Amino acid sequence: MVDIDAIKERIEAKRKAQLAEFFEQEARDWEAFEAACDEHGYDAVARLTLPRKVKGLPTFLCVKAADADLVVVHRRRILKSRKDSKGLPDPVVADNAIAEVGRACIVYPDKDTVAQIKELFPTVEKDAGVIAREMSQAQAEEEGKE
Repeated sequence: MVDIDAIKERIEAKRKAQLAEFFEQEARDWEAFEAACDEHGYDAVARLTLPRKVKGLPTFLCVKAADADLVVVHRRRILKSRKDSKGLPDPVVADNAIAEVGRACIVYPDKDTVAQIKELFPTVEKDAGVIAREMSQAQAEEEGKE
């Protein structure tokens, strides 16, 4: 006869072990976030939380604000890509440009880990690029008001 209680105990033990691993990873992630804040400034770094926890991967990425020059270069690239008569930019060029900004602004984890994350979450670099660009624009607005 099958011992259901034993099966439930094994499941619970595995679940607890998995949670412990995720908590350890999250602690490492927060240490990296603190280091990124110390290096780039506390208002110049944001977290990009992954949609789900994956064993062996961080729980979030650290993204720094894009340099103003980087934003300008990619904005020009997007504007030059206007193809249709309405003057709308080519969406592929726009996606690639914002992904390049994201790649340049991800400060944690390392590039190899980001590549693994990208396999599971293909838009992670574009998402990081949007965050980096928005932080850069917010900084520019603050500096303009002072």
